Amino acid sequence: MKRVRSFIAIHLDEATRAALERAQRKLEACGAKVRWVRPQALHLTLKFLGDIDAERVSDVAAVIEDVVKGVGPFRLDVRGLGGLPRLERPRVVYAGAADEEGALVPMAEALNNRMAEFGVKRESRKYKAHITLGRVKSPRGIEPLIGMIQQRADEEYGSVEVGSLYLMMSELKPSGAEYTVLHEAKLQEKTGE
Repeated sequence: MKRVRSFIAIHLDEATRAALERAQRKLEACGAKVRWVRPQALHLTLKFLGDIDAERVSDVAAVIEDVVKGVGPFRLDVRGLGGLPRLERPRVVYAGAADEEGALVPMAEALNNRMAEFGVKRESRKYKAHITLGRVKSPRGIEPLIGMIQQRADEEYGSVEVGSLYLMMSELKPSGAEYTVLHEAKLQEKTGE
């Protein structure tokens, strides 16, 4: 049975991607050993699914459609940089993301719970919205990177109009992961009943 490596994401607009790419280039100049995410691959993950049965993709898509029912489009603000699991010893360099409407976290939590139906492990940690910019490969020479991240803690990178969630397929290749859209779930406010 064929398996599909997949995740549920929000796409970024070109202006936000370009601003994040400029931030990556500035951080890269400090010389720390980081594998930077290609700008066209930057996105916000709501739930990583891992390998799912290819024949269950339509079932997963139906659950995503159910989760977004009654959730209208919203604005996602991309602001500030940080490190995970903590800045003092980062394994991941990220840009923060938040929405004033408060739609993002409940959707992520609902997806976390509902994807257990497909054997996807529930994440026990509280959802932290972020866009992965790079993965730290070595702690050597990390201090200048940490300093640059701290200087950009409040820098703004864009505001994205979120109108859809995407079920994505991820294929790992030597050049980096390649993503393909498997399903788009459009956000729509509930209409009168």
